[in-house]
Amino acid sequence: MHQQFVDDTMLMGTPIVQEAHTISKVLKTFSKASGMEINLTKSKLFFFNTSIPVQRNLSRILKIQKNSLPTKYLGIPLSEHAYSSSNWEALLNKMRARLSI
Repeated sequence: MHQQFVDDTMLMGTPIVQEAHTISKVLKTFSKASGMEINLTKSKLFFFNTSIPVQRNLSRILKIQKNSLPTKYLGIPLSEHAYSSSNWEALLNKMRARLSI
């Protein structure tokens, strides 16, 4: 599965070696076909319920550093747990303030 936002792409998959090799191959094919290069230093891996040895192995295969949650993406908090409505208050207040200007 994937999601695209402007010039960002999120690829989601099962944390297994075969899938990591497939994703690596797809990224190389894309680069070759488009003439564009994937910026691996700006790319990040996030894992959910995945053992540390598997995380390290997939990071090595993809040549992408793993990152940890929680984090923010485009100002939106990302976590492995669902957020309650109170977690969204700061973002909603920020948006309300910008819309009132």
